[in-house]
Amino acid sequence: MKVVRVLNQAEGIKFGFGERDVVVSESMAIADAERIQGDYPGVYVAVVEVVDEPAGAAAKAATRGKQ
Repeated sequence: MKVVRVLNQAEGIKFGFGERDVVVSESMAIADAERIQGDYPGVYVAVVEVVDEPAGAAAKAATRGKQ
């Protein structure tokens, strides 16, 4: 799953994409974030891949060694 990470306190900065404005935030569209990342790498946003663990595996890892 891809998620948006806001870099350098860029939350709230507006970009004009044609006739629409896009506001930088962690909830913005991935495609918009990827476009900004492509134009300004490492400045405003980073789109990262996050691996989801099954709920059981996460719980098991959290309790490992506590027995």
